[in-house]
Amino acid sequence: FDTVQGVTTTAVQPDGKILVAQSGIARRTVTQTITQATVTRLNPNGTLDASFGVNGTAALPVAAGSTGQVVALQPDGKIVVGAHAWA
Repeated sequence: FDTVQGVTTTAVQPDGKILVAQSGIARRTVTQTITQATVTRLNPNGTLDASFGVNGTAALPVAAGSTGQVVALQPDGKIVVGAHAWA
């Protein structure tokens, strides 16, 4: 990330691992800004869970100006991330 705009929400999995949704700018060029929502997973002791995504963080491409707004867990354990797009 060039810029992390901040944590927007968190969720705790049944095993105590913590999901943290964030939004930020992944890359800027002269003509383009690539925006991503990310989810980072922490172990119960607060360290990064390196088995999740890339070194603990999964990046999700979203529309320019969008932010990751919510992270939730389905009953089957799947992670759901919602984003808000600014018009």
